[in-house]
Amino acid sequence: MNHRKPALQLEQVKRILQPQFEYLAKSHGEVLWLHSFSVWSILSKLVARIPRFTDQERLLLEISALIHDIGKMRPKGQEILTGKREGTLKHTATKEEIKNYLSPFIAEKIIPIKVDDIDQIWEFALHHHITEEQQKEAQTPAYGIYAEVVRYADWLSSMEQIDMTAIRLIQNGFDGICSLTVFNVGRYPSPTTYYLVQEAAENYHSLGWETLVVLDNGAIFIGDRNSVLPAKKELSESFTNKLIAKSFEGMSIQNKYMRYEILSGKAKDDPYSFFQAKKDFYIDKLGDIEVGPVLFFRTLLDLYENANKITNKIRKQFPIIDILRAAGGTRSIDTAKQKWNERQNYRKDKQWSSTNALIIDIFNNITVGEVLDDDTLDKGKLLRDMTAQELFNILLYIAQRWFSESETSILEGGITNLISMEEETDFSIIAKDALDRYKKYKKTRRPNNALCEQCGFTVPAVATASLNFPKSSGFSQINPRPESDAPRVVCPLCIFDATQTRKDLSAGKSQVYVRAVSRIPELWQLYGDLKTRIDRLRQSLTNVREIKELSETEFSDLPLPQHFMIPIQKKYKETLTEIPLHTERGTLFPIERVSNDASPKDLRAKYLAFYALLNMMGLEIHMGLEEQEGLFGVRVFEKHTGDWQSLYYEGLVTVILAGAIDKNNKYVFAHSLLEKSPSVVLSKLEDAKIKKELLEKVFVFLLRTNLKIAEWKGGVCTMKEILQDAAFFAEWVPKFFWSAKDYDSWRTGGSKYVITKPVDRVLNALLQGDDPEEAFAKFLSGLKEDISGDKTKEGSKATVDVKDLQSFATEAKKIFHRYANLRNENITKFIQAKNGLRSAIYIVKRYENLKEVIKNETA
Repeated sequence: MNHRKPALQLEQVKRILQPQFEYLAKSHGEVLWLHSFSVWSILSKLVARIPRFTDQERLLLEISALIHDIGKMRPKGQEILTGKREGTLKHTATKEEIKNYLSPFIAEKIIPIKVDDIDQIWEFALHHHITEEQQKEAQTPAYGIYAEVVRYADWLSSMEQIDMTAIRLIQNGFDGICSLTVFNVGRYPSPTTYYLVQEAAENYHSLGWETLVVLDNGAIFIGDRNSVLPAKKELSESFTNKLIAKSFEGMSIQNKYMRYEILSGKAKDDPYSFFQAKKDFYIDKLGDIEVGPVLFFRTLLDLYENANKITNKIRKQFPIIDILRAAGGTRSIDTAKQKWNERQNYRKDKQWSSTNALIIDIFNNITVGEVLDDDTLDKGKLLRDMTAQELFNILLYIAQRWFSESETSILEGGITNLISMEEETDFSIIAKDALDRYKKYKKTRRPNNALCEQCGFTVPAVATASLNFPKSSGFSQINPRPESDAPRVVCPLCIFDATQTRKDLSAGKSQVYVRAVSRIPELWQLYGDLKTRIDRLRQSLTNVREIKELSETEFSDLPLPQHFMIPIQKKYKETLTEIPLHTERGTLFPIERVSNDASPKDLRAKYLAFYALLNMMGLEIHMGLEEQEGLFGVRVFEKHTGDWQSLYYEGLVTVILAGAIDKNNKYVFAHSLLEKSPSVVLSKLEDAKIKKELLEKVFVFLLRTNLKIAEWKGGVCTMKEILQDAAFFAEWVPKFFWSAKDYDSWRTGGSKYVITKPVDRVLNALLQGDDPEEAFAKFLSGLKEDISGDKTKEGSKATVDVKDLQSFATEAKKIFHRYANLRNENITKFIQAKNGLRSAIYIVKRYENLKEVIKNETA
């Protein structure tokens, strides 16, 4: 069946959502426009399958979805969402607010409706808390049916995990009209989980279902009344086969030393498929005399070991096998060297530069028949005379002969138990099997009896070095000690995750990833080439050189306010080359490789602005080492009082400030100053060599960061107030206090003492415990004596007079009383604020344009 397309085009939707770009929808950080977009996307698919709705009604319903929460744009609503005040949040806007919102789009013919249609749009959006008065005002017959569809879409868009109670309610509401179904995965978010959800989505789509919502643990689909579900067994089988093939593709091979096992994980049981997936690698490396011998012999040993072929008979027939096994140990290398020296009649005391040198010598001096007994092989041929292709063919042949066709039924069974498609599942059987395995493992300590120590999956595998798992050791179900002699047990799913996230990484390195996810598949269409955008934004936000308004940059089409300020680079490099994961649910972007001992706190401070910006853009972002949640394991927004913009500006100041700091972990140091000693930041900026244009932007960002110097019952001292005070004193102190000598001193040396002296008198007096009135009297005692009585008098050259002085004194007294209150509450914070104010006054006077910057920003 061909279903109706949405009434609104994507470009129309984006235009209608523009006024919402800088507002929050949820207290956990979801931005308003994204929530509205999600509700629209879901609703447009729901109403397309309801025959009773006309095209005009669908259009009005879609518009109502886009504006259903604009009541949250009110200042009070945003203050509640950012934690600045308490109260009840009102979602729905008034008719007048909706009219003011939509009228420009109607006038510009962006949406083909009339102003009169706004009444119906308002009625359709009444799905939160409907008052008796609103019910009486509604004119559309059975308007509740329309509002109910908006409510269902709102519920679905707000789900973070599959909620079957809500799903059942919606299914009952659409009974006989269309079908809703759920696919669920019982595993945490990871590449495996995302690929499994993606495989399911493709199966559902092939049968006519549409994705409504896709989540970390599954997806919700909509179909016709008679839509057929995919076969669970076929889905499990298809995914299992793809998982194995893809696991082998991403699996790294440690072929530098003989001690590293190569055929690990699933490759132990299915080496033939492994070789097929790694053919290009083997052909390349086997032709290199420096690494080829190690690769060939270590692989051959693994084949012998995994096929249980190393018997006493084989060891006696092929003594070379024993020498190779000794060379692959840690304590038996000397034995290997000794036995080879004896066999070749070398001097007993012959020295080898390395174990690899020994392996190369063995490779150059033995035939095929000295390590393998098979009449189909050319047993008399020296290994050194064989091509890379011939050596690879030997390994491939042995794998095919010694190992039966891969048994995937156990893995397939485990994956079948991992997913649910609304069928009844007896989880007690699965739980009993897991418990029995755990008991067996405790008793035998054998990995093949275990559960995965990372995710609890029931198909175990040993985590060998060749699988390249991170060096960190979590809590083991057997032994919590990191230095345990028990093998660390993982599973094929975790192995696959490692192959995707740690591809081409050395053991001492970790990869920093941006994991961008979305509930709504259509969201990705809004960003164009997201890979390039992510790459360029990262470069701009971690090395700030120039800042422009968004409308002046190549990023002007991003869902951000046009007046938004963003760093840009003169030239960008292409640093993002390979994307290991891209599905309907999300994409994994590798952005930096760091050493394993890199400080997570420093990385968190470095990427704070980048993280905040991407979340503002409507992407749900997780940034960190491999699969960390939030920003390097911390949900920073939940700890922040403010919106994403203030967090973004805080991160930008951190990066700029870190550029003026010469020490290890400079980002976390800079961010610590912002959080704990904002006043010191001003002192640092005073000494930093920052371009005038960039310094202006830094002050704007500081004003927008919502940084608090101190807070007490009934009062607060903020960075914004300090900068406003600084602009006030920097402007008026010279006019009321400076003599000609002071002006000369400033012009010749820019003396900090000259500009801050009057303020210092008061603050130092307060510090010493003087009464505020006494302290202020010392301030007034420094006033010039020749202040004009009336600057407007004919012939007067004065710029200020006693009237201005009166206004100045009143405002100054008010400011000093604030600092007196701070001094009484917290003397340490008072000293910080005092020093910060001194530095700020000096900087603002030194860069006169900053006064206007501060005034404009605080107007």
